[in-house]
Amino acid sequence: VRGGTYNETVVIGKQLRLWGDSAATTVIRAATGSDGIQVTTSDTVEVRGVTVTGAGFHGISAVGDGTRGPVLVISQVVVDSSSRRGLNANRVTALTVTRSTFRNNGYEGVRVADRAAVASLTDVLVQGNGGNGIRLERGRAVLTRVTIGGTTVRSDGRTYDGSALVALDTSELRITESTFRADTASS
Repeated sequence: VRGGTYNETVVIGKQLRLWGDSAATTVIRAATGSDGIQVTTSDTVEVRGVTVTGAGFHGISAVGDGTRGPVLVISQVVVDSSSRRGLNANRVTALTVTRSTFRNNGYEGVRVADRAAVASLTDVLVQGNGGNGIRLERGRAVLTRVTIGGTTVRSDGRTYDGSALVALDTSELRITESTFRADTASS
């Protein structure tokens, strides 16, 4: 995909490589009230070199069916200012995220739920989100050189520090060379 700003929601319903020139020049500005990129297939999908901004729901959303979900590979991606989650991966078969940033989203920066065989995040920045930095629910996860900071939770008209990492019913969690900060910077 050539550099430029694309005002649309991208729906991926088959095996596909969505490769932008770079996250600095290829921008997907999501339609109001929808995901920026929505993965609806159980095949392998690669997203690389794009920025997703302003989604009315999740920046990137991949939801598998009850038997098999997609294999999702995300690299060199920025997800910024989505109303809900930066990345919502639910019932995916496998998830690999490298050299990517999830910042200033309304809820968690990254949420992986319901049976991801392995979620691998390497060289990832999760910053300034309005919920927990990363939320892992069921499955296995490997975090390498992940930085999480500036998370806040809003409730009853008050703002609280959010958790950098929440792991629920996770069978294996390996964390190496990673940093969890309590700062509130959101750049």
